Amino acid sequence: QMCAECHDSAKLIAGRDTVHVPFETGMCLSCHDPHASQQAKLVSKAGNQLCAECHEEEGKEQPFPHKPLLDDKGCLSCHSPHAGFGAAILAVKEDDLCFSCHTALKAAPAPKVEHMPFGQGMCLSCHNPHGSAVPAMMKARQDKACYECHNDAEANALKTNVHSPVAAGNCTACHASHGSNEEKILRRAGADLCSQCHAELMMVTSGSTDRSPFECGGCLGCHDPHASVRKGFLK
Repeated sequence: QMCAECHDSAKLIAGRDTVHVPFETGMCLSCHDPHASQQAKLVSKAGNQLCAECHEEEGKEQPFPHKPLLDDKGCLSCHSPHAGFGAAILAVKEDDLCFSCHTALKAAPAPKVEHMPFGQGMCLSCHNPHGSAVPAMMKARQDKACYECHNDAEANALKTNVHSPVAAGNCTACHASHGSNEEKILRRAGADLCSQCHAELMMVTSGSTDRSPFECGGCLGCHDPHASVRKGFLK
């Protein structure tokens, strides 16, 4: 109440839906020094060190850190210290926040087939916003992250013969992560995709007689792209 005599609490909260617990409970001194500080805003510790006192897990160093965390603003690049949006008290709403830096993704033409989480601004369905042990700040290895929604693909991958990108957990070898102009958000259409790795199997020699699915590029007419109980991933 004493702080509020000079600092307008309503103004700090205005338009936001979640209040930071220390601020809401009047524990201003958990972040601020009441007399003086070497830091701006009289905060008691510099940058991320202050936040890490409570948010220790989020403050851990990661092999693939989120770059804003390493900048001068640190945590405040994404979070608001008094009140914000959602449980994470974000400075702006999730999708708008991510696109404020990832402008190329927002500016790109909308794909014909959009990955649902990306289309709905659910970036944190796949990515850890603070950092990760996995490239692209994925929450887990690609396949493990994908299987959270695509559990049918996980069951399929338990078969005897597994396509090497699937075995390696490299779903984006064939699928685009945000969207594509091809069905099933494939990176390329049909045989054009398969030929990126299997070009030697797809050569048509002079005088040869080719099966019509092969000739038409219909690889999936005979093969399962993920795994099979039969050799050659035959269906």
